[in-house]
Amino acid sequence: MERTWGCGRGRLVVLFYLFALGAWLAMMFLQLVLLDVQLTRGSCGQTGRGVLDHLWGRQEETQDVNLVSIRLNLMELRRLLTHPCPGIQFHWMRLRITRMWQQWRRGVEEMLQEGKISISRRKKNILLHFGTLAQGNRLDETAFKGGPLGELVQWSDLVATLYILGHDVTITTEINQLGKLMADNWQRPVQASLGRGPLPYDLIFTDIHGYKQFRNTLAEAVFTKSRCLFRILDSFGTEAEFNYRPYATGFHGNNRSNTCEWGCLHLRLQQFYTMFPHTPDNSFLGFVIERHNARDGVKQSRRIQNQSLVYAKREYMWEGKQAFIDVIREFFDVHATSELQAPRHMTQSPIPEYVHNHYVLLGDSYQALLQQSKIFVGLGFPYEGPAPLEAIAMGTVFINPRFHPPHSRSNTAFFAEKPTNREVTSQHPYAEDIGDPHVYTVDINNHTQLRATLLRVLTRQQEVPPFLPFEFTVAGMLERMNYYIENQDFCSNPIRSHVPRNAVQGFVGAEGKSCNDVCRSNGRFCENTRFNSVNNMEFLRARNVTCSTVVSEAGLVYPSLVRQGARRDCFFQQNDILFNCASKLEKHNRLCACRTFKKEQVALCHEC
Repeated sequence: MERTWGCGRGRLVVLFYLFALGAWLAMMFLQLVLLDVQLTRGSCGQTGRGVLDHLWGRQEETQDVNLVSIRLNLMELRRLLTHPCPGIQFHWMRLRITRMWQQWRRGVEEMLQEGKISISRRKKNILLHFGTLAQGNRLDETAFKGGPLGELVQWSDLVATLYILGHDVTITTEINQLGKLMADNWQRPVQASLGRGPLPYDLIFTDIHGYKQFRNTLAEAVFTKSRCLFRILDSFGTEAEFNYRPYATGFHGNNRSNTCEWGCLHLRLQQFYTMFPHTPDNSFLGFVIERHNARDGVKQSRRIQNQSLVYAKREYMWEGKQAFIDVIREFFDVHATSELQAPRHMTQSPIPEYVHNHYVLLGDSYQALLQQSKIFVGLGFPYEGPAPLEAIAMGTVFINPRFHPPHSRSNTAFFAEKPTNREVTSQHPYAEDIGDPHVYTVDINNHTQLRATLLRVLTRQQEVPPFLPFEFTVAGMLERMNYYIENQDFCSNPIRSHVPRNAVQGFVGAEGKSCNDVCRSNGRFCENTRFNSVNNMEFLRARNVTCSTVVSEAGLVYPSLVRQGARRDCFFQQNDILFNCASKLEKHNRLCACRTFKKEQVALCHEC
């Protein structure tokens, strides 16, 4: 009897321990789930990064922890893209990256196979601060309601690029995160290769709002010493006269008191990273065009309809365009994906009633509609967005409105406070340069010309092939950004150019021409970081130029010379922050440094 009871007691003990073990495992699982929820939601003022990594331990893929390794773990990247406050923040970006992940994988494999990415690079500690979001502009939430996508596309692709290249990335979106991050990491040693400032980061990517938030958060001495680490996402670019306060605020006869809203940052011009390669003064960051017709590596056939898709996500963009759309309707059914300001029965909409409006479509649904359309129709705004290149990459023809006169800060409210004098000749100048048969840039008010163009597209015998410039592919962005990270150095004194000397040739320009004009006329691109090579007497002597007078001072068009009969007045630049490619002045012949460039990767020289 006792033996039987003892055997039963043993079973009870075993069952008890099994139950206890099961309960413990369940509690651990619940804890991990809760931590994962916490990671997704976060708490304001904390980064939310690395919680699960700390529990499970991060496995280094290389023996040397200071060397990068290509990262293709999508779940880790998704955990990295978390917002510190509850909501749908970053959801749009995570969707984009997840949808394009196979495209990213194929791109990095291509770069590795061609030997364009070294496997012995040093790992950088990189901070990305979304200043626009910290400012309260919820681009990440309005993206699902027809809001602007350009900046989110750039940020998404920048995050993916830095992560895949193997660097340590930290993301902040709130102002109060900055101080906490600096305090937590202040003792962290910065790598010797870039350890020139007191901040615990090798590079800091932010936008203009974010740069000002750093300036207001950090001690002045710390901020000043760390300015060289910043890279500023700046869609439309910044020119020298708006970057340098004495010119921007009107001390030189210009009434520009409002310019410092976006300018007056006193950075090197190549620290500004643009969305398109419209100015060699700034660095071209770009983005990646999503290729839905080849997502799985297999080209998909198109089901082209006799339809057009209008490029306008907001109702106000249609205002004043009725006559233009009426002409489009003569040749094509008109479709749209526009958000209405109010239900149609409650207000008079500028969208014609014959338009098939699908309202806001995202991801695959939008791409399917675009893929069925024969033409993609611009209405003149927004300027220089990613959508036209997406259309061209599918083989859809883009109708690009021409501006006459060109739009600029002198005649267009949108550009009035932008820190650039650039004249925009159409809704999408980059696409304008691509040209026939992918893009037709037309005066949409010239209905005769417009009808002739539409008839040409409609009666074309062969299907327009997809076209995507290499610089907007995954491989192109990886190559460009990897080059910048490894070679751009704005902390050296004097500043070290990342462009090899043998890639650059000096020219004396024609009177009144900018260095952009001079270099392009010689089949090259202006190189901002090599102006010192022409800012000296030796350059002029080698061209048999004798100076009657020599002046060394700060000026936007210097170095240059002025010819008056046999007289030659020579001007040399005294303030190298004013070196630039864009400025021009009557009677001045600019001295220009011009580099080679790669076709469809114009940010890089042949020798780079």
